[in-house]
Amino acid sequence: MGKNRVGFGPCEKRLFLLCWTAYFATYICRLNFSAVMPELNTLGLFTKAQMASVSSCFFITYGVGQFINGFLGDRIAPRRLRGAAVFLGDERLCAVDGMVADPAPCGGVL
Repeated sequence: MGKNRVGFGPCEKRLFLLCWTAYFATYICRLNFSAVMPELNTLGLFTKAQMASVSSCFFITYGVGQFINGFLGDRIAPRRLRGAAVFLGDERLCAVDGMVADPAPCGGVL
């Protein structure tokens, strides 16, 4: 008779923490943009149409990502898929950061 495991092993705990951190960071960024939209409009930094475009991009990117990652999740091991997602997500953020005046958070790499 096999031994029943109680709880999660170290690998499962790390995977959960990694997934939770990536989701939390994405969610906070989306919520922060929604919170500052009225102020950005009041200051005249962005028009309502521009802010709506950014919100639409969040929505569309999320939907497309669900399809792509669902397809990849059926074909690639979870550990490799999560590692690639975190690495590529970081690279995208650094690329966006390189488009602003001060790319200091990425060490000025871009």
